[in-house]
Amino acid sequence: MFIEITREVEPASAGQPAPDPGLARRILIVEDNHFVAHQCESALLDAGYEIVGTVVTAEDAVRAAMDCRPDLVLMDIYLPGKGDGVDAAIEILQRFGIRSIFASAADATVKARAESAQPLAWLAKPFSERKLVATVKSALSEMEALRASDLV
Repeated sequence: MFIEITREVEPASAGQPAPDPGLARRILIVEDNHFVAHQCESALLDAGYEIVGTVVTAEDAVRAAMDCRPDLVLMDIYLPGKGDGVDAAIEILQRFGIRSIFASAADATVKARAESAQPLAWLAKPFSERKLVATVKSALSEMEALRASDLV
């Protein structure tokens, strides 16, 4: 049996400009809450970004970054397993030069520890789809500007 479900709601990208095709667009989502991960994936897909994977642990995040080489990682901090999102973001930056947006509520101690991951932004949970898409677009634009200034 095949059931088709259509969305009756306006896409997350409605009212927002489409992503610039010249900008990086491949995103890895690292989130242990299935519902949050699904909402993020849906909003980013609607906005025209490519989701290269959705993983749950820090170990899987590093492995996915190595395999998929995303342009950006949307990283939860509190993850099951040995390491957390900060550990994963630092390793991903050091090994592959890929930066992250942290999508998590965090205290000053965690934020201080996370600085060595050079996060592009922080999204405090809960956040709206509109805020997510705007933050990703801004982060990718910042990365593009940094690349351009390195070429000058």
